[in-house]
Amino acid sequence: MMWRCGWYFLCIAGLVACGTSKPYVDNTYEAQLKNFTHAGVKAMQESCWDRANHAFSRALQFSELLSDPALEVRSLYNLGMAYKGQRQWQQAQDTWLQAQRIARQYALTRAMDRVAIQLALLHPKQTKIVPTAKKNWSTDMYLSLGAWMQLRGDDDAAKQAYQQVLTIAADDKSGLLLQGRAMLGLAALPHGDDKKPQYWAEQALHCFRQVGAPKRTAQSLMRIAHDAQYPHWKRLDSARRAQKIYSILQHSKAAEQAQKLADKLQYDGDEHE
Repeated sequence: MMWRCGWYFLCIAGLVACGTSKPYVDNTYEAQLKNFTHAGVKAMQESCWDRANHAFSRALQFSELLSDPALEVRSLYNLGMAYKGQRQWQQAQDTWLQAQRIARQYALTRAMDRVAIQLALLHPKQTKIVPTAKKNWSTDMYLSLGAWMQLRGDDDAAKQAYQQVLTIAADDKSGLLLQGRAMLGLAALPHGDDKKPQYWAEQALHCFRQVGAPKRTAQSLMRIAHDAQYPHWKRLDSARRAQKIYSILQHSKAAEQAQKLADKLQYDGDEHE
């Protein structure tokens, strides 16, 4: 009798648990959206813009099938970033304007700010940004704001934005990439009593090497190669290393520029020997 009572209690407890737990819903479209978005972000991190464009275009399709405005705006924003990476400026602008219209209709304030910054970066001298939700900004938004302020010549505001990136960015791969880009921005700004540009260039180089971002590594090396404050041998070595990276990545124009700088540095060094 005791055994039967125990079994009855367990059955009732199981039924109660099943009745109160939230059932799992298998949403294929949402899963596909996440998969393509993840693939697109990974492609962006590797500067594979054609692959990023394809992935974000597919993610946009699934966001439209889900008919979720927030997901649709995010997918449009990502697709615009892929167009930007491909230097297809008009397509990027048109895509972001579409995202902006939806964000305004549904009062998606942070999305409105994120898109507004990218549109402003296309025309930095002509555009003003009026933030609607700055207290909720993410790391990538502060990074873009820093770039916009830098293009406008507002060095102090650019420094503040880049420093904010370093404050809130995580130490995972994505966060380190954002930190490295902020450090490259800081390296390009004039500094008073703060850390010197050389410090930020070296720190950016360390971040990009750590996460395996060869194109960004080459950009850091070129920053060092152009800086007359470094020893001549280091500038020359950095230019040669950047040239090797660009050649392997088949970025012929960047490789040619790096080679020209290396040749000039080599000639200048020979002159002074």
